[in-house]
Amino acid sequence: MNGLELDWMLTIDETGMPKAPTLKQLLDRDVSLLYTRDKSPNKEMYIKEVGIIYYLGDPKGPCLQEGLSEKEALKKAIENFDLPKNYQPDILVWKLIKRYYNQKAGAGMEAVLNIKRGIHNVALAASKLNELLNDKLSDGASLEDVPVVIGYMKQINDLANQFPNTIKALNVAEENLLYEQENVAGRGGVEITSSMIEE
Repeated sequence: MNGLELDWMLTIDETGMPKAPTLKQLLDRDVSLLYTRDKSPNKEMYIKEVGIIYYLGDPKGPCLQEGLSEKEALKKAIENFDLPKNYQPDILVWKLIKRYYNQKAGAGMEAVLNIKRGIHNVALAASKLNELLNDKLSDGASLEDVPVVIGYMKQINDLANQFPNTIKALNVAEENLLYEQENVAGRGGVEITSSMIEE
């Protein structure tokens, strides 16, 4: 078994109907359970749950690349795949999410994603502080509010000053990730670069 491949878990035929996962994927107990538990003829829930796995487990997927938290990614997936607002992945779906993520994310990808999560969180914090500052100023800040306003401004400035170094760290992490992806160990520990592999 080569591991989980979302492209093999979900393919669409010429009529727009989902086809069964490939034989290799159906040999995987978890994929087989996910597929067979959806008794509907169009496998609608299976399709949606493969989408959940993609949104929450694929390091190159949109949610993780945006630096979204697990909660934010799940909310986005629920909206995108038209699931009930109270949908929660069960143990099987979480297991597949974790397996897929662990299979696809190496140390370099983990570093990149952590920095992107940090950037996302700093942006959220700065946005919230700006909102609080705008509310305070538009309500006609009094003399007593000056320390609060100055505090908000200082926090926003501190967050803004972090960005250049964080962006530099992201660039370095992405370069390291590219190097990691281009270099793989061959038999006997010989390093093989992507340029050595015939297309």
